[in-house]
Amino acid sequence: MNQVQQILSDIGWPTDVLTIDFETFFSTEYSLKKMGITQYVADPRFEFTGLGFQVNDEQPRFVGRVGVMIKRLKLAFGENFERCTAVAKNNKFDMLILAEKFGIYPEYPLDVEDLSRYYDSRMSQKLEDLAKLFKLQPKGDTMQFKGLHWKDMSPEQRRAMREYCLGDIIDEVALLEILLPNLDNPATELDLARHTLNMYLRPTLNLDIPQAQQIANEMENALSEDLRKVAWVLKYRTKAKPNIPKILRAKKMFPALLQDCLDAVFEGEAVPMKKGKNSMIPATAKDDFAFRLLLVHKDDKVRNLCRAKSACSSWALHQKKVQRMIIEAECCNGKLRIPLKYHGAHTARWSGTGGWNPLNLGGKGRGNPIHPLIGQVRNTLMAPDGYKLVVVDSAQIEARELAWVAHQTDLIEGFANGEDIYSAFASELFQAKVWKPSEEEKKTPEGRTADIRRNFGKDGILGFGFGLGGDMLYERCRANDSLRPLFDSGEYDPDLCHRLIKALRTKYANIPAFWTEIARCFRLPTKYSGQRTNYRISESASLTFSRQGSTTKMQLPSGRVMDYRNAVVS
Repeated sequence: MNQVQQILSDIGWPTDVLTIDFETFFSTEYSLKKMGITQYVADPRFEFTGLGFQVNDEQPRFVGRVGVMIKRLKLAFGENFERCTAVAKNNKFDMLILAEKFGIYPEYPLDVEDLSRYYDSRMSQKLEDLAKLFKLQPKGDTMQFKGLHWKDMSPEQRRAMREYCLGDIIDEVALLEILLPNLDNPATELDLARHTLNMYLRPTLNLDIPQAQQIANEMENALSEDLRKVAWVLKYRTKAKPNIPKILRAKKMFPALLQDCLDAVFEGEAVPMKKGKNSMIPATAKDDFAFRLLLVHKDDKVRNLCRAKSACSSWALHQKKVQRMIIEAECCNGKLRIPLKYHGAHTARWSGTGGWNPLNLGGKGRGNPIHPLIGQVRNTLMAPDGYKLVVVDSAQIEARELAWVAHQTDLIEGFANGEDIYSAFASELFQAKVWKPSEEEKKTPEGRTADIRRNFGKDGILGFGFGLGGDMLYERCRANDSLRPLFDSGEYDPDLCHRLIKALRTKYANIPAFWTEIARCFRLPTKYSGQRTNYRISESASLTFSRQGSTTKMQLPSGRVMDYRNAVVS
C-alpha cells in the first residue's frame, strides 16, 4: 500500500484509486473559453475524443471508445464508482461528464486542483504550471486538436491524442502523490471538498428565470440612464469610438474630458495620477481610490462623467453574472449549480467560479449602499418545495473573534450581553447621546445625526483591529456619498477620524498589542528556522508558528495550518 492509499485507508475512503481524464471536441466557437462547463457539456456539439485513465499504480491507458470503457469501469468499481476513489484535475468538468453522460455520481471524488489550492491558492492552478512547479513532464499542446472529431482524426493524430492524454494522466497521478500528504486533516478536508462538489453536481436550488431576465433588462436600463447624463460626450465621437462607452473607455480621451470638467469647476484641480509600469498614468480605474473620490465630487458634471465610466464596466459585470446564471439554469432544467471553489482563498474560504459567486450576491449594503437591482439578484434563487432559503450572517463575527484571541474581555462581554457597543463608544467620542435610531427616527434631524455618529463607532470598532487608521478612515468617509458633504462643509474633519482611532486603540489596548505579539511570533521562525513560537488564546487553544523550508506555518486552534510560502523578514 503506497502513501496515497494509506491516507485514504486511514479516513475510510476506498484504497483503489481511479484517475480519469476526458478529452472532448472543441473549436473556435465551441470551447470552455467561450462558455461555462454546464453549457459546454449540455451543448449538442459535445463529443468525446478519448478517455485516459489509470488504476492504482498500473500503467495508464487511453481509449477512443469512451462509452464501452465506462461500462467496464462501472462493473469493476460499482454503479457510482463507490468502490474506488475517483480522481481528476478539475472535477467540475470530469465528474459533471460522468454525471450527465453516464448517470455516475462518484461517492468518493478527489480533485487534484482542490489539493493544489490547499497547497497554495494564490498560485496558478493550471496543469501546465503545476507540472513546471513540481518538475514533472511538460503538459502537451491541446491546440493541435482544435476542430478535430475523433472519427476524422488520422492515425497520427490519434496517436498524438493518446500521448497527450496519457501525459496528463501521468502528471495528475504524480500531483496526487505530492499534494495529498500535504493535507493537515484529510478526513475533514476531503469531506469539505466533496460537499462543495456535490452542490455543483446535485443542484437543489431553482432559478426564477423570468425574474432574473427582468433584472438583467433593468440593469441595461440603469446603464442607459447613467449614460444619458453624459450624452454631451458624443460630440467627441470618432469612427473608432462611435458611442459613449467606447469614448469613456478611451485611455487618452477620458482623462482629457475629465480635465476639462475639472477646469470648469476650479482652476488647479487635476486628474489624479498613479504610478504605472514606466511612468505616471491617470488613476481612473474603478478601483483607484482617487477615482472613487471623484464619484462623489461636488460638481454634477464631474460626478456624472465618472459615474458613467464606472457604470460601463460595473453594470456589464453584473449583467454578465445574471445572464450566466440564466444560461446555467436553462441547461439544467431550471436548477442552478452552485459553482464554489473549495479553498479558493489563502484563508481557506470558498471563492466563486464560472462567472458568479453564490456567497457574494449582495444585500442592502452599508456605508455606500449598493444599487437595489444588485441586491435583488439573490431573490431569484428559489428553494425546493417544502424548504425555505435563509440569509445567514454572523453578527460582528470578525470583531468578536479578534477580541477573543486578543483577550479583550470587556469587548467580548459587551457583545455577549447584547450591549449597543457602537452607540456607547460614539457617545463617548462625540460627548452626546447616541443610539440606534428606528427607520422612522432616521427621518428626523436628530435621528439622522445619531445614525451617522453610531456608524462612526461601528466602522471604527469593526475596522481598527484590521489595519484601519485615521487617514484611511478619513479617505473612506470622503468617498461616501452621504458623508462627503459633511466633511466638505467642515462639520466633520480629519482630526475626528484620528481621534476616533486613537480612542479605540486606547480603550481596547489588548487588540493592537495582540498584533504586535503576532508579528513577533511570525518573524522569529521566519528569520531563524529553528525557532518555534506560540501564542496562547485559552487553556485549549493557541496559534503555533514554525518554519519548514521556505514556508512559515501558522497552525490554528482547529488544527488547520496556514502556509506562508517564500516568506521573508527584511
